Amino acid sequence: MDGSAVEWTALELHAMNCPECAEELRIWKSMSTAASELRREWETPYLWTKIERGLAEQMTEKPSRFQAWLNAIGLASVPRQAVAALLVLALVLARLGRFFTFHPVPDVQSS
Repeated sequence: MDGSAVEWTALELHAMNCPECAEELRIWKSMSTAASELRREWETPYLWTKIERGLAEQMTEKPSRFQAWLNAIGLASVPRQAVAALLVLALVLARLGRFFTFHPVPDVQSS
């Protein structure tokens, strides 16, 4: 695919005497021709302008409450999924802590 002109010439010369390589080369050329016929290009003169405008708007948007909270506690650079996982872990540990809390049995004396 990325071969030089010399390499392609050598391959074609080899394929003249090798039926297996000749078939592979024929298939490759037919696929390459079909792929080039399917290729379409669209003129997008304002694409980069739209991308720049979108990025600028995104940078000036007011952060969500959640993002503001992350900024306040210094976790703004941490992915949201990681923060959510930490919160879930904290809730699970708090629940387990309540479950495993030691409750002494009252001393019952017979009268």
